[in-house]
Amino acid sequence: MEWRLFSNLYSQTRSFDAAGRKINLSMRASYFTEIVQWSYGITSRFNVGVDMLYKAVSLDAPGSTPLAIFHSGDNERAQAGLSGIGPKIRWIPFRRLPRLSIQSTLYFPVKRDMEGRISGKPFLEYDRIFLWTQINMDRMLHPKWQVYGGVDLWFRSDYSFDPQRFLLSTPLKMILSWFPDEKSAFYFLTEWTPTFGEPLMSSYYLQSGLGFKYFILEQLEGELLFTSFFLGKNSGAGKTFNLGLRYILQR
Repeated sequence: MEWRLFSNLYSQTRSFDAAGRKINLSMRASYFTEIVQWSYGITSRFNVGVDMLYKAVSLDAPGSTPLAIFHSGDNERAQAGLSGIGPKIRWIPFRRLPRLSIQSTLYFPVKRDMEGRISGKPFLEYDRIFLWTQINMDRMLHPKWQVYGGVDLWFRSDYSFDPQRFLLSTPLKMILSWFPDEKSAFYFLTEWTPTFGEPLMSSYYLQSGLGFKYFILEQLEGELLFTSFFLGKNSGAGKTFNLGLRYILQR
């Protein structure tokens, strides 16, 4: 059994336009996401679980701190709430490839009018069902080096399932990890995420960053991660600050 908390704070004062140029914004836009995950191993190759997403957004003055989001409240320039909850499955399809896994989570929207179309509040999340599928594989290059590759599928739709309302993104991720000892790891992450629409690729972003993991206790792992968005189209040009905790209870 495993519990995981992952906190992500994204903040931007600049964005990428349709030509990929950085433009200055007249405000600081900050977004906070808290992911709460629980999973249970039915067998060594099949897990089930539940995920919950809490999100917050705040629009502030350009010179403000990203931490202002934590006392912004809920008003015409900010909103927050439980945005999604859903079941999750994870399985290893091939016994001969134990490092290859597939995970799918189906989130159902909880909070109403998260897009702010009725209230006029800033966009928090899409008011749609969200299917998140991950194909993951890693390999040890050396006793102290590991490479990970992942392909995700983000599919969103409202309850009408109108194809014109579909949203599709396909993040591609690579992580190179170094293990100086049995308790810690340093890693480099890079991710390219295109979103498809009109035109074919309506937006994309490329982010990279550095992370660190450490087993605080035998079953409790902590994680820190910083990333920067340095290429994009119709997307943000901000930075993320991340904190994770993972508790593993082995049977």
